Amino acid sequence: MFQPKDYEGILTAKKKLAPVISLFTIYIQDKNLSFAPGQFMMLSMTQDRGLARAFSICSSPGKKNELEFCMKINPNSVLSEKLEQSPIKTKVYLKGPFGMFSLQPTTKELVFIAGGTGIAPIRSMLQTVLQQNIQNRVWLFYRFKTPEEYLFKEELESLAQQHQNFKLVLSVSNPTPEWRQETERVQSVIAKYIKDPSKVECYICGPPSMVKDLLEELPDLGFIPASIHREAW
Repeated sequence: MFQPKDYEGILTAKKKLAPVISLFTIYIQDKNLSFAPGQFMMLSMTQDRGLARAFSICSSPGKKNELEFCMKINPNSVLSEKLEQSPIKTKVYLKGPFGMFSLQPTTKELVFIAGGTGIAPIRSMLQTVLQQNIQNRVWLFYRFKTPEEYLFKEELESLAQQHQNFKLVLSVSNPTPEWRQETERVQSVIAKYIKDPSKVECYICGPPSMVKDLLEELPDLGFIPASIHREAW
């Protein structure tokens, strides 16, 4: 795993993904930056790196010096709200990468499970495996509260069209009348689609309650505990 280092970055882009969720792009000047898909960085708005906050990198290592971070904008936050209000070219201070939540070598089918902004590290992993043109079947089960919180909609649906081995399965807890996809708990949805859970490598990221429930229930569906990797928000 990569050794954590201090980095100085520049905010180069920001994009609204949902009413209170934004995507920030930060350019890192150090060309030796390396990280594994799924890892996170500590971000701070001050040079002394005070009040740093942890955020998963949501871009793939293939983007080199440009790191993307998907953040829920919390009022009075020392990081997310401040970054949201900052102009382009604002300096950002980072340290990392950190974390053991990363892709493992495997020839198994891959199952990614994301809840809400837990899509961030999963997106990095998903981009990486699809860029490698692996032949394994790849699943993404993505659960969110409302259809407007479906993050990276165009990108994910485009990937599903481009890669025949990638299956995107969506589930929403508060559907609109127009919603035509899944509404059940993600555990129930997974049971419909994954026919042999003992032959998959599984990666989970989302709210702690969701991750806890999945860790308890997936083995009952036939998933092998040693093949379940997780990160709780």
